[in-house]
Amino acid sequence: MRVHLAACMRQLWSGPPVGWPAGAWSRQRSDHSRSDRSVRLVLVAFVLTLAAAAPLRADARSDAKKQVEFGISVAQRGLWREAIYRWERAIHIDPSYAAAYNNLAVAYEHEGDFDKARTAYEKAIELEPENALVKQNYELFKEINDRTTRKDGQ
Repeated sequence: MRVHLAACMRQLWSGPPVGWPAGAWSRQRSDHSRSDRSVRLVLVAFVLTLAAAAPLRADARSDAKKQVEFGISVAQRGLWREAIYRWERAIHIDPSYAAAYNNLAVAYEHEGDFDKARTAYEKAIELEPENALVKQNYELFKEINDRTTRKDGQ
């Protein structure tokens, strides 16, 4: 990755943009050398940002996973409020982590906060529509919640 990144930066800094005829580049360069340098600096900054983003996402998922695992361990001991706190932190760290939303939904359901549980399940389904565990949990939730709602309405 670093070799490729260095090559891209060299190209951005010294050569014509891809697809530009060499003559057009030399005219452009002589006419607008100061603005060209600014554009190149912005492009280099953009490339560096992209290169740095992938490891940051991996670190975020790793940190979120630690929160999810800790939440599971405290939930197994009956500490549901602590589990909710951990899973909410996991979502804050990595908003695309469907397992954290699923676990949070289970915890909300356990605590009787059914509106929040439904919202969390729906977000988990949105993120991973083919996740069988999330779909199963959500279907059970809807079945039980709908049955309870019907009993309360009678």
